[in-house]
Amino acid sequence: MRLLGRVGIAAAVTLALTTGVAAPPAQAAPLEGTVTITGHGYGHGRGMGQYGAYGYAVDHGWSYRAILDHFYGGTRHAADAGNGPITVELLGTRGRDTIVTGAGLTVDGAAVGHAAVLVRRVAPGAFSVFTGPGCAGPWTTWRAGASGLTVSSSAGGSAPQLALCEAAGTRSYRGALQVFEGAGFQATVNRLPVDDYLRGVVPRESPASWATAGAGRGLNALKAQSVAARSYALAGGWTSYAKTCDTTACQVYRGAAVTSNGVSTSLEHPGTDRAVVETSGEVRRWGDGRVVRTEFSSSTGGWTAGGEFPAVQDLGDATTANPNRNWSVKVEAATLGQRLGTSPVTGMRVTARNGLGAEGGRVTQVRVDTTSGPVTLTGAQFRSRLGLKSDWFSLSTVGEAEARAYVDLLYRRMLGRSPDAAGLDSWTAEVASGRPRAEVARGFSESVERRVQLVEATYAAALRRPADAQGRDSWTRMLATGTVTDLHAGVYGSPESLWRLGGGDVRLWVDGTYRGLLGRSASVSERDYWAAQVRARGQAAVARDISRSEEGRLRRLAGLYSVLLNRAVDPSGRQTFMPEMLGRGDFTVATSLASSQEFWNQAQRSG
Repeated sequence: MRLLGRVGIAAAVTLALTTGVAAPPAQAAPLEGTVTITGHGYGHGRGMGQYGAYGYAVDHGWSYRAILDHFYGGTRHAADAGNGPITVELLGTRGRDTIVTGAGLTVDGAAVGHAAVLVRRVAPGAFSVFTGPGCAGPWTTWRAGASGLTVSSSAGGSAPQLALCEAAGTRSYRGALQVFEGAGFQATVNRLPVDDYLRGVVPRESPASWATAGAGRGLNALKAQSVAARSYALAGGWTSYAKTCDTTACQVYRGAAVTSNGVSTSLEHPGTDRAVVETSGEVRRWGDGRVVRTEFSSSTGGWTAGGEFPAVQDLGDATTANPNRNWSVKVEAATLGQRLGTSPVTGMRVTARNGLGAEGGRVTQVRVDTTSGPVTLTGAQFRSRLGLKSDWFSLSTVGEAEARAYVDLLYRRMLGRSPDAAGLDSWTAEVASGRPRAEVARGFSESVERRVQLVEATYAAALRRPADAQGRDSWTRMLATGTVTDLHAGVYGSPESLWRLGGGDVRLWVDGTYRGLLGRSASVSERDYWAAQVRARGQAAVARDISRSEEGRLRRLAGLYSVLLNRAVDPSGRQTFMPEMLGRGDFTVATSLASSQEFWNQAQRSG
């Protein structure tokens, strides 16, 4: 785990009933009960995380260019791709007749004079065209033996004019529909301008509602998605007759609208349309000018996986809107062998990770012990065979004693007290049942009890008294979503603090604030500088600056390491967590440390 100086990266996690790391004997009994698998993120994790883009846009205020620069290192932004045509194979129609309905239908530029046409492959590379009054026919031969066909509409207007006939209704498309000879089958292709194609893609990949999130900041996430989707498509090479396709094998594209039982539903949205239009022609390029195959996935879990683009930390992924940052599933042990393609499983353990993020990061290797001997799988293979959200996971059959020791240490270090019996039993049951440690640790770090402690500590340092009931309740509620820096600005910035710490003397108040937030006295020059700042900008602004300073953040970070891990912060932890201390790091970093393997190991040794 990077923040812990790589503690636990190569730690083995066994699912045998013992706690040792040795492989079970060849004749060990198959596992029984359930195996709990907890993990982070959703998807392959390469390139941009879509929830990370949302978090950076809405929570951090990043522009779409900054988001793309972050996730696609080594590439450059370009606005020179234009809005030329792209060809998209509609895979659901492979090997089937192509039936098109619409106004002003033409085939290879010739008007057909009917509301529908049917194109049928009659021999390799040869197609016949039939006309009819609607999707159900009846059909009359219009042309036979054509080698390649383009069905379009001469009708004007901005709405899509062509629709494919489907079993449950019709599906509308912009542009033209083309029919080609595939590898022994009939292929249907939608040819249309790139931006019109993206109008159908972007709302399938990212929620269109993001456009209005965060007072409109969410539009930057959709713009980032638009540029990534455009680049991904233009860098593709699906077949000789189509640049891309319409499924997850390429990018999901379902056309412009669907109609069923007379009811039409648009598959486009004004929010994503705007994102596409405002980034028209924009792509990512490599240094040699090639368009980049800009991969993306739902959630990185907090770190990208690397690959073509450098692995980066994804702080945006922590947004509260993300349902996939942390997840947990239970698997019946008796089904493991069948699902993994092995003999009955007697034990499993993670034997290698990529070293990026919580628990040591994504799994690169798993050892599966079976009744027929050990089998080694990659993390990707293990994920695929069990249908997990990502290859960033941990395996657990935690015993009650281990769970109780962990919860006991959470009470003692996070809350500074012995656990009450009811709380200990309740949280122990949660851990033993497989609830992710990150969720349990967050329950403690963000609890009302801990928030009250932070408020009381601030009142004691800034006002030299306990918090009154109204102030305690108000600030405790604020900390549910706000930051400790907000608390410092409010309490240290009050008129009462000026008198309590400085007797009305601003320079003495600066010194008292230094003692409370930095743990040292202010120098003469520091007193003079900040006193002038107080007169210019006010106490609260100065208190906020001191709290957010590198020294202030490092002091709080070091305090978290000391209390939770009983050691000093290491350089890796400092590099990883100092940016978080600008926001809700007093809670999020506490959660990370208390859910780490290092904290768990200390709990087992002290239990």
